[in-house]
Amino acid sequence: MKKIIMCFYLFFLQNIFCQEYLFDTFLEYNKQDGTFDIFMMNSASEDYVYYCYNNKPELKGKIVDKKRNVHHYYVMKKNDNLIDFEYLFSKKIDVNKNDCINIKNEKFEINTIIIDSVNQSIEVIEYTNKKKKKVYKKGIVTLKKIDSNNIPNIAYGYFSHFSNCIHKIVSFPKGYIPLNIKTNYNNKQSSINITQNKKINTLLSLKQEQINYKQ
Repeated sequence: MKKIIMCFYLFFLQNIFCQEYLFDTFLEYNKQDGTFDIFMMNSASEDYVYYCYNNKPELKGKIVDKKRNVHHYYVMKKNDNLIDFEYLFSKKIDVNKNDCINIKNEKFEINTIIIDSVNQSIEVIEYTNKKKKKVYKKGIVTLKKIDSNNIPNIAYGYFSHFSNCIHKIVSFPKGYIPLNIKTNYNNKQSSINITQNKKINTLLSLKQEQINYKQ
C-alpha cells in the first residue's frame, strides 16, 4: 500500500511540476502557395495538438493545450535525420474571448457527401445574406476515418476564416483527418493536400521553471 501511495504521489508531483505532451501521429499538408503545415497529435487525447506553420527560414510552431488553456511556442530545427524542438515562450489563452452563444448561422449551408465507409466530404457555403442567393465563401473538405475517435479535429482550423465560431456552424465528425481542402473566397481559389500521414513517438516536456509566459 505504501508503494502504491508513493507512486501516486510521484505521479502527482510530475503533473504539477512538469507538463508532458506525447505525440503519435504526424500529418503534413502542402499549400498552393508553396508553404506547408505540420501537425503532431496524440490519437488518444483531444486535449492538445502541435501545429507548425512554414515561416522561412525557420519552422515555427506551437502546442495548443486546450485543457490548461495555454500555447507553448517552439522552433523546429533539422539535425541530420532528427528534428530538434527549441522552446521559445508560452502564452495563456483567454477561453472567453470569443462569445459563440448568439452565433447566427442563417447565411450558411452545410452539405455532407458519404463516399464510402471511411471517406466523406463536407461542403461549407456562406451566402451574402440569409436569402442564400449569392455565394460569399465556399469550402469543401474530404475526410478519411482513422482508427481513433479521440484524435484532435484539425479541420476546423482550415475553415476559421468563415467564422471564429465555425464549430457552432458545422460539425466535423470525430476520428477523421482531412485529405484535401478546397476554398473559394473573393474569387480566389486555394487547395491544400495531405502529403504525409505517419506514426511517430515524440515526447515534449516542460518543467515549470522553464515556462516563460509572454503577453
